[in-house]
Amino acid sequence: MQKTMENTKTHTKIRLSLLCPAQTSTRILVDRINAASNDYDYDVDVILLSPESLDEEIISSQPDVLFIGPQVFYLEKQVKRLHNGDFPIEIVNRADYGSMNGDGVLRRAIELVDEFQEA
Repeated sequence: MQKTMENTKTHTKIRLSLLCPAQTSTRILVDRINAASNDYDYDVDVILLSPESLDEEIISSQPDVLFIGPQVFYLEKQVKRLHNGDFPIEIVNRADYGSMNGDGVLRRAIELVDEFQEA
């Protein structure tokens, strides 16, 4: 049985970029986001971005939403300065990251994309 969210009718594909050091925990979170996407009416493309080549990778990933891992929270101001208004940008909720809650991260991504499209 597929889950739906209130405002999920406007799109079916989300390009979610995750700016994070490529650690095992990050890969687990990506796997859980992908698994959670199977329960929704969304095709989710999760792209891992490395902090080392920040701007080039963000531009080439063409995200609908960009999450910044809590371990590199200090990059938020720089990313927003470069891309504010292009797409929603947010630090991954620490509780969701710590518990590897792919469903929570995906739900937040959907909310951010919906809010951004309505603005």
